[in-house]
Amino acid sequence: ALQAAMADQGLVIGWHRLIAPLVEQGELVRFTDLVVPAPGEYYLSHSTTREMSSSAKVLRE
Repeated sequence: ALQAAMADQGLVIGWHRLIAPLVEQGELVRFTDLVVPAPGEYYLSHSTTREMSSSAKVLRE
């Protein structure tokens, strides 16, 4: 999506830490001053019929 936006093929919505450097370098131009705060929570969902992978267990903990 970022590459398409930088190639003048549309708009992109992204996290500030990813978009800001591209705006500063002139690769992207802000379309609006609208800012939407990122959610402060994350959720891990998994199947109750299968064992959770070791990687998922590490993430959960």
